[in-house]
Amino acid sequence: MKQLLYVSLLLLVFASCEKERAQRPIKETGLPESVVFSFGVSRGFCVGECTKFYSITNEQLFPDDMQQLQKPLVFKTTALSNEKYLIAKSLTDSFPAFLTNNPDTTFGCPDCHDQGAIYLEVKDDGVVKYWNIDTDETRQPAEIKAYIQQLFAVLNQL
Repeated sequence: MKQLLYVSLLLLVFASCEKERAQRPIKETGLPESVVFSFGVSRGFCVGECTKFYSITNEQLFPDDMQQLQKPLVFKTTALSNEKYLIAKSLTDSFPAFLTNNPDTTFGCPDCHDQGAIYLEVKDDGVVKYWNIDTDETRQPAEIKAYIQQLFAVLNQL
């Protein structure tokens, strides 16, 4: 009987911890520093180097180690310079609440007619959220157009 009581208490503790994490307030924009944020573009109908991805992990920036987009995403183990990290960090600081509120979503028809695709991924405490976004501006929601322009500017600087 005591074992059943201990197991019940243990389950109650774990359940309450999950509830606290789920109720974390959503910021208007930006991502917490504790998340892993991966971003980039890919081209499916391509030969050679068909991706350009980066991952921000523990306040460091890592380039991809992939020829083609694959999941899970693969990154090199050596971080880029702090200067490049600071350039990329602007994407986490301005991450739109619209995307946070619409996880696991595809906008437009990414790479359907060989125009490429934008892929964003956030890992937060083991939970993965992603966004597939058409590179064609006319197929992007108005709420993220400025952010996508910023993303391309950052990719060009990296």
